[in-house]
Amino acid sequence: MQNEVQTYHSTRDQKSIRLFKAVLRWGGRIVIMGLAVLVVAIAYLSHVGEPSSASSMKFEGFIELPKDRILNIFDYMALSNHTIFVGNMLSGSVVKVQLTNDHGGSGASVSEQRGAGNAHGIAMIPGEDKAFVTRSAENVVDVFQPSSLTLLGRIPIADDADAIIYDPASRMIYVANGTPKLATIIDPVKLQTVATIPLGGVPEYPAADAQHGVIYQNLHDTNEIAAVDLKTGSVVGRWQLAPCVGPSGLALDPVQSRLYAVCMGSSQLVVFSLEQHKVIAFLPVGGKPDSVALDLESHRIYTAGIQGVMTVIEQEGEDYRILDNIHTHPFAHTLIVDPQTHRVYLTYAALLSAPRIAVFSPKP
Repeated sequence: MQNEVQTYHSTRDQKSIRLFKAVLRWGGRIVIMGLAVLVVAIAYLSHVGEPSSASSMKFEGFIELPKDRILNIFDYMALSNHTIFVGNMLSGSVVKVQLTNDHGGSGASVSEQRGAGNAHGIAMIPGEDKAFVTRSAENVVDVFQPSSLTLLGRIPIADDADAIIYDPASRMIYVANGTPKLATIIDPVKLQTVATIPLGGVPEYPAADAQHGVIYQNLHDTNEIAAVDLKTGSVVGRWQLAPCVGPSGLALDPVQSRLYAVCMGSSQLVVFSLEQHKVIAFLPVGGKPDSVALDLESHRIYTAGIQGVMTVIEQEGEDYRILDNIHTHPFAHTLIVDPQTHRVYLTYAALLSAPRIAVFSPKP
């Protein structure tokens, strides 16, 4: 009986040892696979190559930006008087890029305003030396001079301050606050908050319609467009963007009364008619798009997403066709168009290496 007990325990111990070894073996494989994925990700993010060739666009070169941290990721861009302003989401810096026509459009003078708190959107007031930047880490909007990057003041606002624009109709600054699902209205003269407006959804990027005096706001979690009236401080319209899932970037064509929304969840661009209040066209674009920009004169739409693809779309009457899907770099997700030169500027994230802006121009 004793021998049988000993044999039983011996067999059980051997099974336990085999199981333990198997766990170690598979655990080791998982760790090795994880490390391999990490190495590949680091190599992919740190190696900054030229974008893929395209039939519709010419790559002009890179504008190198300050390397504040090991990893640098940039958010929304603003353009004023041939000068780009962009916020560093991680370091909080605001980078100013004074553009020139040298070197095929990639020549520039770069300066930087260091700041604490994640920098996201930047709003400029036309004709004034005053600009506003949202900082979500500190829940403030910083006011600064674009000419000198001198800080003028700080305005406390609600949590998760993200996109920000200037509304020429009301002459107010509009801020989208994500987590609390509201908009903050700031008086740019008094430098103080004058109202908050519940939106009923998580706001992403807005667009100002000066002709009709409303702000159109993407709602990321409800897949809607909301029309916000700053005079009444309320939402005066709300429409579905189906088949769009997770709308993020937004652009307005005031001539054709159309909104262009990119959808991060469904990797689409949808065209929304402001006359019919419905989506009239949609098409696939580069993975997880986050921003969209229009070149109204050239009838082109550009999108960029976090998977590193810039999609070039051309409008021909009521039809839209994709000209190119240009492979760029991971997290190269924000872009802007200079309406005078028609150049496209796309921010590149960077790990270990210096971040930069890629410059493209349309081919004839």
